[in-house]
Amino acid sequence: MQARQVNVYDLIDSHRIGRREYLIVGFCALLMLFDGFDTQVISFIVPVLGKDWRG
Repeated sequence: MQARQVNVYDLIDSHRIGRREYLIVGFCALLMLFDGFDTQVISFIVPVLGKDWRG
């Protein structure tokens, strides 16, 4: 029995991007947005917290 060879580049080029792939890319973009949001929030909150904690 001989193994069948698959050219991945031809396989990708022959298929169109479907709705599922667009949803996955969009979901990953949202995850990256929310992942960076906590870092940005800290930079805005720290000065306010510093003023409040000083008294």
